[in-house]
Amino acid sequence: MLAAGGTIDLVLVGTLKLVEPYLSIWNMRNVTQAWVVPTTAPDLTQAQLSGVRIEALGYSIETPWSGPPVIYTGTTFTSVKFEQEGAFLILGYPFIGAGRAQSSKAMPSFTGASNVQSGRSNYATMAAAMAATPRDAAWWKTPGENRRILEPLILKLFAVPDLNAIYNLSGPEMRGFQLESKSLSRRRAQLKLFDSADRQLDIEIVNGIGDKPVLTQQQINAMVASIRIEKKK
Repeated sequence: MLAAGGTIDLVLVGTLKLVEPYLSIWNMRNVTQAWVVPTTAPDLTQAQLSGVRIEALGYSIETPWSGPPVIYTGTTFTSVKFEQEGAFLILGYPFIGAGRAQSSKAMPSFTGASNVQSGRSNYATMAAAMAATPRDAAWWKTPGENRRILEPLILKLFAVPDLNAIYNLSGPEMRGFQLESKSLSRRRAQLKLFDSADRQLDIEIVNGIGDKPVLTQQQINAMVASIRIEKKK
């Protein structure tokens, strides 16, 4: 009896492992953010920027603010604050942004490793994460197939709390996504951008400080279009 009971337990454990990725995705079906996918921004026009241009992490970005800015630079980030106007944080290598080899070292069991194995670019991996929904999973798919859906979903859900919208973005040098939070609206916008070398640049914008207006979509579009890759001297 003990031997039979042990065999049944092993079968149950094995079965649970087989369906675990699918069950995890099934539990996300009522999470509103899991169903948010990229759409066209509500306005594609660009405002005329006349603000300060910031050089950071090998990029040059024009801002809508006049300054003067307070800038703090770290190894992989730069924070910029315009008193009573706005602030933003520039991250050079978040999550999968340092190229495939560095990504796999930083997160060997998550997006970096799956990125290398699938042969996807960093941009394609992020695009898959933004487009993933619980609908992509199925009980009849293999655990590996469902896990390749689960990982992008987790990446999307962790990107921005209370995710409300994802917009496709593009400019002369960059392409990527704009993520917005329902509770913070446009007071906080996160940009996940990729250049032609597949390097990832994240920009988290905090604006509408005090009585100052929040940035318009046209201003965000213009910021993305203003980004230039600094040439090595």
